[in-house]
Formats: sequence, structure tokens, C-alpha cells
Amino acid sequence: MSTFDLERELEPQVIAGDTRAVIDRVAEELQKLQDSPFHRVIDLDFSNSPEDLGKVFADFIRTESKNFPVEAVYTETNGFAFNTDAWFFDLFAYKNYQGHDDYGWLAEWDSGDSPTITLTGMEGLQEIYASWDGDSDEAAEELCSLMVVAKFQDLVRRTLPFIDGFACPILATSHDYDFIAELRR
Repeated sequence: MSTFDLERELEPQVIAGDTRAVIDRVAEELQKLQDSPFHRVIDLDFSNSPEDLGKVFADFIRTESKNFPVEAVYTETNGFAFNTDAWFFDLFAYKNYQGHDDYGWLAEWDSGDSPTITLTGMEGLQEIYASWDGDSDEAAEELCSLMVVAKFQDLVRRTLPFIDGFACPILATSHDYDFIAELRR
């Protein structure tokens, strides 16, 4: 199954924020492939503290709420497959939530600059991406990348209980992905 077909299959689950089911399904497809260094993603996870991240999200929402009513927050990782020295994410706030029909609205956020938060726990995988030749294990690399996105979305889901005053949806993905989870308390 192509990664594109898998993304289409999983779209309802990712939009519903069922991050664990998405991770399990991507792992299932990855395990069907010949073993590669990218299979390591199955056993890795982000180690950032959900409680600490909850404070970052809450502070960001509280700060932006002084300027406008925050109706949605969007977060994405950097392009991790080619930025192997550091993986991080940023936050963006919006006056209006515009759903999943057309993601063009996400390019025009209303908030100011957010703190850049470094992601930890997958440094070994960063090394694998850094040494990858771009030719071998292409299918495994694509599924691994989708798994990284899903694991980031799961980290954001685990952060939700620690975001004080949280009332709006958080949309989460990685740069250049339309595979966007909607996460709510």
C-alpha cells in the first residue's frame, strides 16, 4: 500500500484525533516491509514532558487571547526528514477555525511569533535521516516519516490535559503534510 493510500485510509481517524490507532496502523504497514534502519521509529517516541508542553501551550494561548479570541491553534514540526540537526515545532493561533475542507486558512495565522520548542527522544532517528542516501529503503522512509508525524500528534494529544484554560481545537501535523489531526479535550 502506498503512503498516499494509507494517509487517505487514515484521514477520518487522524481528523478525529485517534492518534494511537493511526500509530498502530502505520506500524502494521511498516512491519510488512523488509527490515531497515527506519523501522527503529516503531520503538521510539518523543520524550518531551506533556505537562511542561501544556504550560507552553497555555502560556501561548493566554498571551494571544489578550489580542483576540483564540478559536484554533495549529502546530507543526519543522521538515524533520531534511533538518536532521534539530527537530522542533511552532505554534500559531487563529481568530477563526475553518475546518478540514481546505487547509489554505492555516497559512494566514493571526498570532505573533511563538516559542520554538525542541523535540526530544528521537535523536537516533535523526541520525538515520542524516545518513540516508535517498535511494534505498524509500518505502520504509515514507512510512517512518508518517509515523513521526503521528507520534508528534500523539504527543500533542497527551499534552491536552495540561493546557489550563484550553477550549479551542488544536490542529497538529508536520511541515508539508496535509495529514492534520484535530485534538480536543
